[in-house]
Amino acid sequence: MTRQAVPSRVARLGLAPRLVLNNLLVILAGASTVLVTALLVGPAVFKAHLQSLDPAPDLLVQEHVARAFDESILVSLGVGILIAGVTAAAISWLVAKRLAAPVSDAAEVASNLADGRLEARLVDPRMGPEFATLTTAVNELAHRLETTEQVRRQLTGELAHQLRTPVASISATIEAVRDGVLPLDEVTFATLDEQSRRLSRLVGELEVVSRAQERQLLLDPEPVSVAGLVEAGVAAQRERFRAAGVELSASIEPGIPTVHVDPDRIHEVIANLLDNAQRQRRVGER
Repeated sequence: MTRQAVPSRVARLGLAPRLVLNNLLVILAGASTVLVTALLVGPAVFKAHLQSLDPAPDLLVQEHVARAFDESILVSLGVGILIAGVTAAAISWLVAKRLAAPVSDAAEVASNLADGRLEARLVDPRMGPEFATLTTAVNELAHRLETTEQVRRQLTGELAHQLRTPVASISATIEAVRDGVLPLDEVTFATLDEQSRRLSRLVGELEVVSRAQERQLLLDPEPVSVAGLVEAGVAAQRERFRAAGVELSASIEPGIPTVHVDPDRIHEVIANLLDNAQRQRRVGER
């Protein structure tokens, strides 16, 4: 059996305590170095000065003065190191808290973005170019995620609206054939086939929308006749309008040149225009 690694107490510490602990270790190392150096070098230098006096003091006086010097050095260094350590620890704690705060804020914003709260933003703590770069990157990521989500929702809504048109057209055509209003000929089959292709293409685009980062739909342009586009668009909607009591027809000026467009997209435009016209007519009748 494999044992899971149990995190140590140090591993569970936050950023601020880690920084303070590191600074205390540095302070301890520096203080120890100063203390050892002073105790090794100070007495030797002091004794050399005593022995250089003329006339030289007797040994008892030298021993007493040397002991007093050692004790004064030890007490002074001890008190100084203690005060310096406490001061440095307090300053280290304040600096560590100051450094840990923007990191904690960035983690909180990232967590909000992961939970879907895409309006979350990070405030620049004004603590140098590194934190400014981090703030800019996080906010840019949040902005892109928010924009992508808005585009995805808009495209999904538009595609859902466009899906209703071929579905309604197919349903109206089938109902007209069943009621004997529309003959089951090649024109009817062509209309059903065209609307089913549009439906399949829109369903395929729903998969693209799930990964959309820009408002961009796939286009397949080709040279087509304007008259053919209009006739096909009207034919696809004719039975649906007839079921609503409206006779739909098209009038096209002769001599209109061929255009280079995506036929399916133009059919969607025509269908949307006709849908809007029918909606306006219903509003007017009310």
